[in-house]
Amino acid sequence: MPLQLLDVNGVIALSLAATVYIKKEHISIEWLDETISVDETTGEVVSETYHIPAKAKEAIAYRLGNGKYILHCREEIEKVAKGRGLAMQILLDHVLSGDVQPGDVVSFADVPKLKRELKFLERAPKFSGDVRELLFRMNKLVEAAEANRNPIAFK
Repeated sequence: MPLQLLDVNGVIALSLAATVYIKKEHISIEWLDETISVDETTGEVVSETYHIPAKAKEAIAYRLGNGKYILHCREEIEKVAKGRGLAMQILLDHVLSGDVQPGDVVSFADVPKLKRELKFLERAPKFSGDVRELLFRMNKLVEAAEANRNPIAFK
C-alpha cells in the first residue's frame, strides 16, 4: 500500500517523496564505524551504532507532492508524451504511476533513461507551474543520482 498521510480534513492522501543518498565514501568520518552498511537497494548508509541524521547521508531530498498534485502533473505530461508518440516509461510508468511505495527506487541503471525523458520535456510546450516545479525537482534528483552513483529512492 502506498505511503498515506492524513490531510487537514482527516482524509487519506498519498504523498510522494524522493531521496538520493550520499555515497558511503562521502559520508563524514564521524559517522563511520565498523557497524556501517549500505542498503543494496537504496544506497542508504546505515549504522547499527549511530542514528545518522538525514543531512549527513542525503545528497538531496524532495517532497514531490500529494496524490492529487502527482495525478495533475502526470496527466499534463502524459498528454504531451502521447501527442508525440513517447512512452516515458520511467517517469510515467514508474515515478508518477500512483503505485510507488516507500522503498521503491529508480535504479541507477535507469537514471540515464529518466534523464533523457526529462530532457525531452524541457523542449515541450509550456507546462503549468506545478509541472515545471516537479520537473525541476526530478532533474535535481537525477543530477544527485549521477554524482553519487546511487538510485533515486522513494519514501
